[in-house]
Amino acid sequence: MAKPGATLLFAHATGFCRQVWDPVIRRLKLSPLLQGAVEEYVTYDQPYHGVNRDESVTGQVYYKNDDPKLPRVKHPMNNWPEISADAAWTQVQKIRSATPQRRPLIGIGHSMGAAALWATEAKHPGTFDGLILFEPIYGEVDAVYDEKASFLVSLTLARESKWYVLVEWQD
Repeated sequence: MAKPGATLLFAHATGFCRQVWDPVIRRLKLSPLLQGAVEEYVTYDQPYHGVNRDESVTGQVYYKNDDPKLPRVKHPMNNWPEISADAAWTQVQKIRSATPQRRPLIGIGHSMGAAALWATEAKHPGTFDGLILFEPIYGEVDAVYDEKASFLVSLTLARESKWYVLVEWQD
């Protein structure tokens, strides 16, 4: 009996959506090396990204240590390590429940997606038969990070966030 082909599970980075993987998947499907080796290509949107975008959940601006020079935004995605890993685990469970025969599962992720797959494997050892991780980020916070965060949040808060017509946004 032939070995079942693998499932490739793709996880995207912060600020992207699952379609970012479409060009990669198109090329992989054309690769003679993968013919018969891959049964299924799965992508999904991380929470608050793509089809999971939720405009009803808005960020709340606050100032660290009540210092107006240290603006921050509180949002559920501040807890991205846990939220994104939970989303990855949910995808794994969907894949497993939809497939009667267990197939090899390879996780492929970039940045937050890579960290999510890595965390999923750490929480549930043996989930993946292989991981391909591009630039996995981690949640380490230090003084340098804090200073850069203040600068970036200040710039973001100063930008226009709503446009009444598309032409305004394009200008």
